[in-house]
Amino acid sequence: MMEVERTISALQSLDINKPTSPEDCRKHTTSQSSPPRQLSEEEVLHELSRINGAINKMTEEELQKQLKSLGLNTGGVKEILKKRLKNYHRRQRVSQSKRLRREDEKTPFDYLVVIDYEATCGQNNDNYVHEIIEFPAVLIDVRTCAMIDTFQMFCRPKLNPRLTKFCKELTGITQSQVDEAKDFRDVFSDFIQWMKSKDLGVRHRFAIVTDGPWDMARFLKIQTDVSEMQFPSWAKKWINLRKCYSSFYNMRRLPLREMLDELDMEFQGRPHSGLDDARNIAAIAICLLQDGCVFKHNEFLHEHRNLSLSSPVVRQAHRPVRSQSGRSRRQTKKKEKSPPGEHIAQEGENLDDLLFFAKLQAK
Repeated sequence: MMEVERTISALQSLDINKPTSPEDCRKHTTSQSSPPRQLSEEEVLHELSRINGAINKMTEEELQKQLKSLGLNTGGVKEILKKRLKNYHRRQRVSQSKRLRREDEKTPFDYLVVIDYEATCGQNNDNYVHEIIEFPAVLIDVRTCAMIDTFQMFCRPKLNPRLTKFCKELTGITQSQVDEAKDFRDVFSDFIQWMKSKDLGVRHRFAIVTDGPWDMARFLKIQTDVSEMQFPSWAKKWINLRKCYSSFYNMRRLPLREMLDELDMEFQGRPHSGLDDARNIAAIAICLLQDGCVFKHNEFLHEHRNLSLSSPVVRQAHRPVRSQSGRSRRQTKKKEKSPPGEHIAQEGENLDDLLFFAKLQAK
């Protein structure tokens, strides 16, 4: 017990530049106070080594106490808490070294656009051509770490105009909603106008964020072929949130619901509603931004690769992969009634989609 107390005391003694307004995300991503003097790179790295060593000895409860005292988010499994606290101190110390401050990376985008399409489907998707029937987007302001706008339109499918019972139950989209909707070309045009109204790609740099590679590399690619449209240049590279999450927190790559679980966040809305899925993806992206993750394009579509229109998105039951660090917490949670679509497998959670995924070039 005395050792733990000494560890906490040592960490507290190292704490400087405590944020005064934790509500402002910028105080988690940039240094807010001027250091008393410029330290050498070696001094900063040595101090960070001592801080990280102290953090590694802390229990989950002690980590939460430290984060709370700094006005930081206390949610998440132990590995996430450690990363959050270490990154906070790294940001503070880097500001004290002129060289490290110059080299400190920041997200190079003003906005992130989260997209999660819903498409026509059946229980047996062999040789089934998936057409986008919901086009949702959530706009994140990187500077304030906030969702500031949404876009949502339904699309009328051309090849399979009648939705299957499976598709309607999975997505919650009704036949009348797609019957009364515009075709994809017109919806896409409206989306471009929405982007222009935000000056995206003109005054402001932006990047597409998705939960996996399938929205851009499969659904949008197939849809533009069906609609005889040119594939948009801004969709040829994107940010796969699963990769960001896994790399930044040093965790296993997880599907959406398990990422939320690891962060002590609840899914908001209806699973497989495109807009609700996009909002939850955006919530994870905001958490990553607040914790100091630098968002960069990490996947792109091969120019020379032409996907067959019949490329299936196989939806098979899967066995979730769980992080060892968060297992005990999830096992203690009470079992609740599953929401609609909870046990429907997501795209990419089977061998066929993983092989497809492996063919995407990662920068």
